[in-house]
Amino acid sequence: ARLQTESNVRALGMLKLLRANGAPIGAIYRAGRRMASTKVAKVNEIPSGEKKMVKVGEQEVLLVNHENTIYALNPKCPHLGLSLKSGKITDDGQGPVITCKFHQSKFNLKTGECAAWSQSFLGIPGTGIIGGVVGNMGGPKHSPATVYSVEVDGEGSVMVDISKTGQSGCKV
Repeated sequence: ARLQTESNVRALGMLKLLRANGAPIGAIYRAGRRMASTKVAKVNEIPSGEKKMVKVGEQEVLLVNHENTIYALNPKCPHLGLSLKSGKITDDGQGPVITCKFHQSKFNLKTGECAAWSQSFLGIPGTGIIGGVVGNMGGPKHSPATVYSVEVDGEGSVMVDISKTGQSGCKV
């Protein structure tokens, strides 16, 4: 119990110091909680325009470097669970998206929101009707992809926290 008390006193002292020096609320909040981030790669291992598959515990995570911003997401398309690893990365004007090569479903890399649902069959042009039928199978229509919190530390290590979902992206 004594160690816990000493730890709490140190944490409270750090929070007071941050607050006294005008630190933003976000920095104060981060200083007061334990980070669950896992080091998964170095920034230089993922050049702009490239992807890299990593693991956080048992969870596979797809890292994407789009225009020098690193994103982390579950590599399985929420439609049928097929791999997004070979998905094309584009910017649709509302942010970067990854397109599933199997059915052309598109997901925002920052938020995971579905931008388009099952547009074709196996990516073959002119198969929109079949894609629409296939879109009724699998996960609920317009399900979002799971994106994870990602940070880059001072040593250039990419850190992913799979306990934090719904927002991704860290400028490098």
